[in-house]
Amino acid sequence: MTDSGEISIKQRLRTRWRSMRERMAELLKKLRPQQSTQEAVSAPSDTGAGHTGMVFSTANHHLVFGMNWVPTQSEQVRTVRDQARKTGMRSHVELGSLMGVSSWPAKSKQHPRLVSGALVLSEGASIGGNEIFVLELDPDQYALVALQDSLPVPGFDLIGNQATVKAAAEQFLRLPHRTVVRRCGSREIIADAEFFNFQSILEESDYAAARLKALTDHAKLIHQLTIFITLAGLGIGVYVYIDQRRRAEEEARLLRENDPDVLYEKSFSQAQEKVPPLGDSTLNVMLETAKNIPLSVGGWLLTQIKCTPQLCTAQWSRQYGSYADFSSELPADVKQVPNYSFLSKSEGASTLATEHPVAPNETGERLGAMRTRLPLSAQAQMEFVSQMQDYGLVKLTGSVAPPTLFGGSGQIGAIFRPVLAGEWSAQGELWQLEELAVPDYALVESFQINQLDQALKKSNPTFSLTGRYFVKGKDFK
Repeated sequence: MTDSGEISIKQRLRTRWRSMRERMAELLKKLRPQQSTQEAVSAPSDTGAGHTGMVFSTANHHLVFGMNWVPTQSEQVRTVRDQARKTGMRSHVELGSLMGVSSWPAKSKQHPRLVSGALVLSEGASIGGNEIFVLELDPDQYALVALQDSLPVPGFDLIGNQATVKAAAEQFLRLPHRTVVRRCGSREIIADAEFFNFQSILEESDYAAARLKALTDHAKLIHQLTIFITLAGLGIGVYVYIDQRRRAEEEARLLRENDPDVLYEKSFSQAQEKVPPLGDSTLNVMLETAKNIPLSVGGWLLTQIKCTPQLCTAQWSRQYGSYADFSSELPADVKQVPNYSFLSKSEGASTLATEHPVAPNETGERLGAMRTRLPLSAQAQMEFVSQMQDYGLVKLTGSVAPPTLFGGSGQIGAIFRPVLAGEWSAQGELWQLEELAVPDYALVESFQINQLDQALKKSNPTFSLTGRYFVKGKDFK
């Protein structure tokens, strides 16, 4: 028979499949009248190692022989799959109304891809009609596959020794067949078998349709998927909530950080820490230090005292004493040795300076604590300027500068509790200092007494001082 004739016969035989489905079902009942679909699945042929069937590996394929084939209707596919999975089956392959199941996993490290040996023969060697194939896998193992119209016959995809396979082959051949059964493979098992090159068949195709697929637990998969979707939804919801909250907090933080009032309060808090206590207490501690400095020491005369809230510096002029004389009578509160200079022809060593620490002010009130009790700018202007005008009548001169925002910058209108600060000063003879009253919202930051050496000559030394006063920029509590 020519090749074209064989192909034509094959095509005609394949078209008979639909009409043969009922006949095949009847044949199955005759072969296994005692088994139901469930029994066919749950009673596989076990060859050891905990698996049904056996894997036959070649260079390009891993073939499974000995699969269980079950006729199925479309509405029974999921039921059959679930039942097969419950009975230990792990993979399956479907062809038309037949499903083959196996306990071998569809993929593993040892067998990356399994294919059904029966379907490889169906696709690569079958020409339709009734056929039986017997393959010698090794000297002790044979595989038998029976096909009807190129579909595996349930119960006749098996492996075993020569005697087992021969008995199964004879059983199939004794069944009533409308056409002559085509016999292929080992002649030791079936007489008059035609020879065919199985290796060349394997090389013809990758047999994608014969690949086994994993049996999936759909109920478990749906349950896991539902849990995953729920958790994912919750995760996304939590993420969105946290992200929105973080954005809102970030926006609020930026608003706070850029809020003129917030910025001012932060800078005011830092600036007011550097302001000495208000009122006359700061001037009093400076005067107390200055009063303890003697007018003369070892032939040196006191000429000037300059004080800050931390330190008073005394200037001395030589009358007749030496460095040694001065050092021997150095005031007790001097903690640092004076800077004694060398003597030159053109310039005599006639001046010295000593430093006298000012005691901490423990009695005055800080600006932060007094903030709410500060007067308004207009009120302070009226009181403080009037006070300086009165001092002018006794030749005690003074000045009061307009106040500006203290501890920050920007517009006063955007700040809830602005504090303003202005500079003030006073000058006069030293005796007038006792008449000077420092308001409780002002302070003295520098104090100086000049011409002290004239005191021994019955002249009046002079003083000068500078400071700041603090007022509210607007009314607040």
